[in-house]
Amino acid sequence: MSYSPATKPTFYFIGVTTGSSSIMRVFPEWAKYLGLGDVQIKGIDLVPHDTPERYRAVVEFIKNDPLSLGALVTTHKLDLYAAARDMFDVIDPHARLMAETSCLSKRNGKLICHAKDPISSGLALDGFLPHEHFARTGAEVFSMGAGGSTIALTWHLMQKARGANRPSRIIVSNRSPARLDHIREIHEIRENPLPLCFHAFRGRKYLQTYLRTYHPYFRFQNGTPDIRRFRSYKLCDKNLPKTDCLMYLCQTDQPMLPDQMPHGQTDRTSFSSPGRSVPYTPPSLL
Repeated sequence: MSYSPATKPTFYFIGVTTGSSSIMRVFPEWAKYLGLGDVQIKGIDLVPHDTPERYRAVVEFIKNDPLSLGALVTTHKLDLYAAARDMFDVIDPHARLMAETSCLSKRNGKLICHAKDPISSGLALDGFLPHEHFARTGAEVFSMGAGGSTIALTWHLMQKARGANRPSRIIVSNRSPARLDHIREIHEIRENPLPLCFHAFRGRKYLQTYLRTYHPYFRFQNGTPDIRRFRSYKLCDKNLPKTDCLMYLCQTDQPMLPDQMPHGQTDRTSFSSPGRSVPYTPPSLL
């Protein structure tokens, strides 16, 4: 598959249905706010778990096209990295450790592979959780999905620098045993890791049955891209301890305009209060 050379400085969004994403409206406003000049964002759509040849074609195009300056990667973070890691001139430590990429950039003629989720998702999570939540409650974490967001957030939560403010245990579920093997391998190389459990759930009833035996202080994290599928599980039912449930939905497909950001806040993906957990919905886009 061939791509047309950029005619102006261009940043790409590598996803699945990029044309319908609000980032296409938000990016120009941020570019204007930051004074980036005459720049643009373009989408590159690939099917989930696309062929290595298609991933490599995208990376080769961005690498060799002078006005293609970089890309945001969603959905394909693990697969793109696996298919094209030998094509990057520089791979940052997070990307190398987690075997994924969420961002491509260029500097001094070199194509750089980054994994920014451990930083950005970690900041968002710490802004969402109550102060010293894990230290106070001994809470566990249950993450549905073993993709890039779960790898990043579990890595963040396991940092020694957090001291006592770390989960007492982390449980990760996924429909794919291979994905669970991948995240297990990443965490096995860490020193003094927290207790980790991995479960392959292939149906709603197995997941619900498991959750009814769960620790009373816990946090759900949806590590899958389909929020509707997550809602359909009806996890916070009468058999679960609602008052102690914190639910973090990785709903990052609704970025905010510069004038919609609260003072001093860079991101907020979820809202929670005792007794209820709902997805955070940003103000309407202009």
